[in-house]
Amino acid sequence: MPVTRSGKSSTPKKPKHLIKPSTYVFDPSRITLPNEIIIRVLSILADDRKQKSLAKCCQVSKQFYAMSSPLLWNHLRLTPWKTDEGGKLIEDPSKYRCGALKTQQKNGKALKNDVNTFSLYHHSMSWCKSDTKSTLQLPNAQTLHLYPKRITAMHSDPWYATPPCRLLKNVQPKELILHNVSIVHQDLMVDINCQKLFETVEVLVLITNALYSDWHWESPKPPWVPHLRQVYYVFEPIPNPYPYDLEEEENLRYLINDIMWNLKHQLRRATVTFVNLEALEYASRGSLAAGEPRLKTKFERLLFAMIDDFPSSSRFSTKEEREERKRTVRIITLQEFYQEDGWWRYVDRQDMDEWVKIMQSNTQEAVEEREQQLRH
Repeated sequence: MPVTRSGKSSTPKKPKHLIKPSTYVFDPSRITLPNEIIIRVLSILADDRKQKSLAKCCQVSKQFYAMSSPLLWNHLRLTPWKTDEGGKLIEDPSKYRCGALKTQQKNGKALKNDVNTFSLYHHSMSWCKSDTKSTLQLPNAQTLHLYPKRITAMHSDPWYATPPCRLLKNVQPKELILHNVSIVHQDLMVDINCQKLFETVEVLVLITNALYSDWHWESPKPPWVPHLRQVYYVFEPIPNPYPYDLEEEENLRYLINDIMWNLKHQLRRATVTFVNLEALEYASRGSLAAGEPRLKTKFERLLFAMIDDFPSSSRFSTKEEREERKRTVRIITLQEFYQEDGWWRYVDRQDMDEWVKIMQSNTQEAVEEREQQLRH
C-alpha cells in the first residue's frame, strides 16, 4: 500500500454516499439552453416580490451567479424598517447594518455597475453612518425612490443638526420619486441633506396620500431643477373615506394656489401631469361618480383660470404663452397612467395593484351593489 512522507496511506477513502457512475456520463439528449434564454427566464424573478428566489439562483453555480447577480442588484433597497402584522413600520434588527453599506468591499464592483434603481427609506444618522467619510458610489443609478417622513428630510434626527446623508452624497438620478409627500406642503427636502439630488433630475414624481391634500399652509419653495422636463403629481387612494370635503372649491384653491407657484417658477419648463384626481373625489364622498369626474372638471377650470391670471411680469406674459402653458398640463386617470410605458419605474407594482383594486371597488355602482347585497 503506498504511503506518504507522513506515513499515512495515500489511498483515498471511499465516500460515505456513493454516486452512481451513470450520473457522470454525458447524455447528448440533454440540451443546454443559451445564456440569453436563461437570463430572460431569470428576469421574471427580478420583480421585487420574487427576489428571494432570484437570490437562491445565485447559489446554483458560477454561471448562474454571473447571470442572476446583475438582476438581483438592479434595484437596491435600503431601509431599517419592517412591517408588523398591523401594517406599522417597526425597526428590523436584521437590517441594522444595511446603512453602513459601502462599495469598497468584495462585491463592490458589481454593486457599482449593476444598481439601476435605488430606494432609500428615512432613517437615523447613526444607521447610515453619516459621521464617517465613506460614501456609496452608484454611478449607474438612474432612478431614485426616497421615502422621507412626511415633514422631514431623510434623517429622522433634527435635519438642521445632521450632515448630508452619506448614502445620497454621490447619487445623481435622472428620475426622482418622492413618496409620502404632501402636495399642499411640498417638502422637497431643500435642506443640505438632498439639495444636490436635483441637479441631474429630468423627471420628478410626487406621490401623495389623498389625506395630505387638505392641509392648509404655504409650502417652502422647491429647489431649482435645471434639467426638469416632466413632473407627475400622483394621488394615492386611501381605503377609507376622509371626513373633510375635498371637493369644496375653497379647499381646491389651497391646493391649486400652491401648485400654481411652481408652474410659474420651478416647473415652468416642464410638462405637468396630475394622476388620479379621483382619489380626492372618493376621499370626500366615499364613492366615485360614473362618467366624467366632477372633481376633474372643477380642478381644470380653476387651474386654467389661474393660468389666465398670470401677471404680465411673469414668463407667461402673453396670451399665446399662457395657452402653451395650458397645453403642457395633463389630467389623467389611474387607469390611463397604468397604460403608459414605464409607469413601473415610478410606482411599485404591488402598490399599483392595490391602488387599482381600491379605485375599482369604490365606483358608485360597486358601492350601491354592496349596499343592495347587505339589504338582502
